[in-house]
Amino acid sequence: MKQTVDRCEFIDSFKRMGRGDSYSHWGLNALWDYFAELESGTGEEIELDVIAICCEYNESTLSEFKNDYPDYADIEDIDELVEKVSESTIVVAYGDDVILYAAF
Repeated sequence: MKQTVDRCEFIDSFKRMGRGDSYSHWGLNALWDYFAELESGTGEEIELDVIAICCEYNESTLSEFKNDYPDYADIEDIDELVEKVSESTIVVAYGDDVILYAAF
């Protein structure tokens, strides 16, 4: 049985599962937008699995990302990071100093 959720229910699902701090408010909204667009583009429903999303998608600042992935330590700014990372994985969204991406 599937249940359709709206943006608020999507975000609340993370809180109910104890994963409310896994992403910022911006990150959760970016994930919602990404999955909604993906469903619309493919015509297939996506099952909401909070734990799987938390395992598959990361939100990091530029400095956190560079610490986690030393191969990218020489990156100067977020735009350069997004350009390089997009070659290897899905970049869901990015802001001034934050990137939301599929873990690789």
